[in-house]
Amino acid sequence: MRGWLLFFGVVFGALSATGCGAGARQGSDDAPPPVERNERVLLVSSGTHYRDLSQALLFASDNDTLRVAPGLYRGAFAIEGKRIRIEGPSQGEAVLQVSEEGIRVGPGGHLDLSRVVLRAEDRLTEAAALRVVGSSATLVDVVVRDLPRPALAFSSPGHLLTLLRCRFERVRGPVLHLEAGAAWVGASVVLDSAGPAFRLSQGAGPLHLSHVSALGNRALIDAAPSERAHWSARATIADDP
Repeated sequence: MRGWLLFFGVVFGALSATGCGAGARQGSDDAPPPVERNERVLLVSSGTHYRDLSQALLFASDNDTLRVAPGLYRGAFAIEGKRIRIEGPSQGEAVLQVSEEGIRVGPGGHLDLSRVVLRAEDRLTEAAALRVVGSSATLVDVVVRDLPRPALAFSSPGHLLTLLRCRFERVRGPVLHLEAGAAWVGASVVLDSAGPAFRLSQGAGPLHLSHVSALGNRALIDAAPSERAHWSARATIADDP
């Protein structure tokens, strides 16, 4: 009997020393780091759980990607306090037809928008279809078409708006109203639109345009004579085709 007690005592001591027994240390320096949540991809289409983009945005978490199938998506879309990526299809068109409220990116948020067509309901309004306030945004391969309203408004001191390979067709009002913050526009085209292409508010900028063209009798920058010095101090046009 004494031999068995001695045997179990030795085994229990060994397990405790290696941290495998009931006396294992909790939270020591050798503990593995907490596992971070992986970025999710949410599929948005008629055949998935998320049939509506507004619903997907509501349930999306920080750093999620919303992959949108070809189709028409109506409504108002809001992003605040989280980074969201919205990707359209590589083939076919995903059309975001925004209501009067449009797309709103609020403080603490960020929007990466790519491969979609943005248009609005046939309703005249001075509100921009996409408005970014206190945050940043990047648009790549986005087509903005048939808007009876301004396209983009950016009011984010200390933040950057990036537009790459975007196309603006038949937009009433500015393609971009830069109210506060900086913007970089590259390899983009403005077609048959009314009003100033780019509007810069007092104190905004810098605005950098690279390989940006305006077709259909559209001035690339339309500013009153009294504002031209303000433009020249804060806007840069490079490699204009």
